[in-house]
Amino acid sequence: MHVTFSNHCFTKRCLDAMPDPRQPIFDGTTDRPRAFCPVRYRLSRKLPSVIHALNHPKAKVWQTSSRRNWAYSMTVEDPKGPYHVFFEVRRPGGDRRQSQDLNLVVESAYHQTERAPVLLGSIGFVLLCGKVYLGHPVATKR
Repeated sequence: MHVTFSNHCFTKRCLDAMPDPRQPIFDGTTDRPRAFCPVRYRLSRKLPSVIHALNHPKAKVWQTSSRRNWAYSMTVEDPKGPYHVFFEVRRPGGDRRQSQDLNLVVESAYHQTERAPVLLGSIGFVLLCGKVYLGHPVATKR
C-alpha cells in the first residue's frame, strides 16, 4: 500500500480574516488558500502510526456522506477530544499496479472543534482494502 498525505493534514482553511502573517500560506494562488496550523501539524506527526494501526482485524472505518472517502476517528488528549482522519483508498493505475496493490491518500485530519462530521455505516479496514483491491462494490452497514 502506498500512502500519501495532503497538506490538509497540517493546514487549515483561511477564513475571511487575514491569517497570521508569521505562518506560511499554502495554495495561496487559488481561491481556497490554506494557512499552516501548529495543532494540526503536531497531530499529523502521528498519522503514519495511526494508518499502520488500521491493519488490524478489528479496526473499523466509516463511510463519509459523500460516499467516496472514509473516516477513522479517535480520541486524543491534547487538545482533548475527537480527532478525525479522512482518506481515500483506490487501486493504482497504469504502471504502478506492478509495484503496489493500493493507494491510500490521507485527504484531511483534524481535531474536532465544532460539529461532528456526517458519517454513514462502518466496515472493517482490512475488508475495505480487500474489496477495493478485488474491484468489488463496497457496502456499509447503516
